[in-house]
Amino acid sequence: MFLCNVIYMQEYSFLIYLFIIFIILFLIYHQVNENFAGGAVDKDKFNPTGSCINDCVYAHNDMNLPWLDYMNNGIDHVEYQEPVDNSVPLSNGKYPPEVPWKRFTRSKWVEHCSKIDHTPSNLIKSHYDAYLNPDTKFATLRYVFRNGVVVQPTPLFYRLESDWFKNSGTCAIQN
Repeated sequence: MFLCNVIYMQEYSFLIYLFIIFIILFLIYHQVNENFAGGAVDKDKFNPTGSCINDCVYAHNDMNLPWLDYMNNGIDHVEYQEPVDNSVPLSNGKYPPEVPWKRFTRSKWVEHCSKIDHTPSNLIKSHYDAYLNPDTKFATLRYVFRNGVVVQPTPLFYRLESDWFKNSGTCAIQN
């Protein structure tokens, strides 16, 4: 009889252990998923004004792209090259010098937010066309993260941005 009770208690303890692990993983998944998918909008720090361009500049410049906070310790800054193509020879047969990388400033973010549609339903496509599509892009971007990692954007970056704009209520109607 004692042996049956010990086996029963061990199975019971194991089930409790599994249940606790499940709850912990469930909570971690939802916290990370909410934050990483652009869901975490700190309402104390951000309250949309109704002006898409002003809110866009605030999110990009003042809040420093909060939708990327969970990648590589967040963004340090963004750089761009404009124009993109320096691989086409000039009329004298020589290639133009490499275009230097420039750091985004507030005025450049104003230009970005004015040129690129930040309505959440159009944001991914407008960014893809401007910065990733080789046939239509007018500038090349690179993101410098706080931990030193430097990468060019991927469609995931713009999906996160679109989710953040949607969840924050920013640019719900383009103006």
